[in-house]
Amino acid sequence: MADPVYRPDVFTAKNLARAKRIILTPEPGRSTDERWEKETPWVAAKLEHALTVAPEHSVLDYGCGIGRLSKALMQGTGCAVLGVDISSTMRAQAHLYVDAENFTATSPGGLARMAGAGFRADHAFAVWVLQHCYDPKAEIIRVRNALKPGGLFCVINSEQRWIPTDKRWRHDDKNVRELLRDSFDEIATYPLAVGPMSETLVKTSFFKVYRKPA
Repeated sequence: MADPVYRPDVFTAKNLARAKRIILTPEPGRSTDERWEKETPWVAAKLEHALTVAPEHSVLDYGCGIGRLSKALMQGTGCAVLGVDISSTMRAQAHLYVDAENFTATSPGGLARMAGAGFRADHAFAVWVLQHCYDPKAEIIRVRNALKPGGLFCVINSEQRWIPTDKRWRHDDKNVRELLRDSFDEIATYPLAVGPMSETLVKTSFFKVYRKPA
C-alpha cells in the first residue's frame, strides 16, 4: 500500500463560509459560527496580553487563514500584522476580510524571502496551525528567522498531530512542544478556558509563550 500523500489543498477555500469551516471545524455541541463568535475575541485578548502588543509593533500571524485573529488583534491594539498562509485562496480572502492598510499577507516562501532581506517582526503567533504542518520543525525555524531577538511567539496547538493526506487526517511522532523548545526559550503557559473553547479542545491542547534568544 502506498504511503499517504500530504494534501495542503485541504486548506483551499473558495468562499468565506468554507474558509471559516476549515479554520474552525465544528466541535461536539458547537458549530463553526459559535466557535468564531466565542473563541476569536478570547484568543485575541490573550494574545494581546501575552505579547504585550503596542501600536508600533509588527506581529506575524503564522497560518493566518482569512485573518480572523489578525483583524481582532489590530482592532484592539492598532499594530501592523503580516499574515502568512500556505493557501493562496485564504490569503486572497484575508485582504478582503481584514480590510486594513496595516495588514498584508504572504506565503511561507514569501516570508522566508522577506526574512532573508532583513525583515524582522516584533512578535508572532500560531493558533491551531503547527499541528497540521507537514514539517513543523521547518515552519518553527521560519518563524524564528523572521523574529527580532527577544521577540515572543505565542502558540495554541493540539497535543496531537493532524496532517491532511489523501488517506484522511494522519498522525506522526513529531513532538511540536520539543521542536519549539529546540528553537525558543519557553517562558509561560496559559490555561485554556471552557466556555470560549469546548471541553474537548481544552483537554487536548496547549497554550504556551516562547522567546527568541537574544
